[in-house]
Parts: sequence; structure tokens; C-alpha cells
Amino acid sequence: VLAVSLQESARHDEAEPLLRAVLADPGARTLGAGSAPLRAAAANNLAASLLGYGRIAEAEPLVREAADLHKSRYAGSPVRNGKDALTESEDALSVLQNLALVALQKGRLDDAIAHQKQFTLGLRKVGTKRQTLDAQYMLAAMLFQRSQSGSGRSNDAAQAKKLLSKSCEGYSKLQGSGSAEATKCLTNLASMGGVKS
Repeated sequence: VLAVSLQESARHDEAEPLLRAVLADPGARTLGAGSAPLRAAAANNLAASLLGYGRIAEAEPLVREAADLHKSRYAGSPVRNGKDALTESEDALSVLQNLALVALQKGRLDDAIAHQKQFTLGLRKVGTKRQTLDAQYMLAAMLFQRSQSGSGRSNDAAQAKKLLSKSCEGYSKLQGSGSAEATKCLTNLASMGGVKS
């Protein structure tokens, strides 16, 4: 708990040793029934801190461990499969977000988009409207980037414009048409050639 509080206060240097201590403790497996495993949370939180410092190579195995731990909770469950396990709670969703960020930073755009799509869909179930809009906005940016790279799918640009248009509309409704988010979104949409006159 202290490590997460320090991390949320942008005191990453103080949180890192505490998170590493949790990961080093073989008894750190769960917080209790219905909660995300402590080890998964610590691995993912440490990965997030490392990503913030640009330490991608160190973050990747930690976020993968967190994903595996969340998936293993539902192994053999007839209700959920491992893939769906990452869209069932905000803790698990943050793992998807970190997987997307790692893949994006490592130039694996297809993987980043796949994780970001799952993250966005999961937030539609359990996240706030603002979180969902932000995730959707990022997904649109990734799809547009792929469309411009020459390796994209034929509908990437159209999907990006559609998602970005929905994000702009959502920001306008949520925060007002003159808000910084709505204005930035509309500017980016215009740069894609997606604004209707």
C-alpha cells in the first residue's frame, strides 16, 4: 500500500525498493479472495514506474509476469479464459495498458494495437467515461500511425478517424466543446482529414 501511495505521488525512487521487496518475498501471492494477486500488482506497478523512466527492457518481463499471474487465476475456468481475465478488473486492465506501452516503445505496433483494443474494451465495462475516451484516443493514434507506416491494414485510417471522432464528441460532451481535450482532439482529427465541413 505504501509503495502504491508513493508511486501515485510520483515518488518512484522510493516506491521501487518496496515493490522489489514484495516481488522478492515468496509468500507474496494474494491480497485475499476476489483481489488481484499481490505479486501481480507489485510487478505491474514496478513495470509502470520503469516505463515512466524509459526502462523498457526492465519493465517488459515484469508486465508479462503480471499478465500471466492474472491469466492463471482463471485457468480452467469455464466462465473466463486467460485472455478475458485481463479485462475483468481495473488492476488487470492496467496490465493491458502497460503491455500496449511496452509493445509501442519496442516498435511492435500490431501487438500494441491488440493490447490497446482489449484495454479500451475492458474500460468500457469497468472504467470511467474519461478513462475510456483516453484509451480510445490512444488506440486511434496507434491505428493512424500504423496506417501511415505502410504496414497497416486497409481500414486502419478509417478506423482511426472514426474512433477519434467519437473521442472528440465524448470529450465535448464530458468537458465542454472548448475544453483542452476536445480542442486537441479536433485539431488531430482535422490533421487526419476527418472533419466534416
